[in-house]
Amino acid sequence: MNYTLNLLLLFSFLLYQHGKNDDPVLKIEVVKADFSNEPIFNIDCGNLESSFPVDTFYIFDQEKINRILNFISKAKPFNIRNGFDSRAKMYVYYQSKKIDTFCIGNTIPFYYNNTPMIFEDRDLIKMLDSLEKK
Repeated sequence: MNYTLNLLLLFSFLLYQHGKNDDPVLKIEVVKADFSNEPIFNIDCGNLESSFPVDTFYIFDQEKINRILNFISKAKPFNIRNGFDSRAKMYVYYQSKKIDTFCIGNTIPFYYNNTPMIFEDRDLIKMLDSLEKK
């Protein structure tokens, strides 16, 4: 119980820091495969690029960045019991050169800087899945 509470407090603090604009987000890099791919085995985040054809996108639009950060701010710590099957990665680049990493699957759990989290809903996944290479 203390572990979950500590994670929640740490995550809340990190989100508070992000919202202060002391360290603005410059861009978000999205590396994604087709979310409808269904392999036989789970694909971990480190093997995403070698397991699927992927597209890479950069998001510079502040409105989209804020939407993504808003989705993340509503996430909660989660216990992933049966492995994780990734379909996308996001790298959030800050002005201070700090980079947060996200590993997103085809379900509502995800990893934030190697910590399992869970979304309230699938809206971020739907948004990422709708991105098209230009």
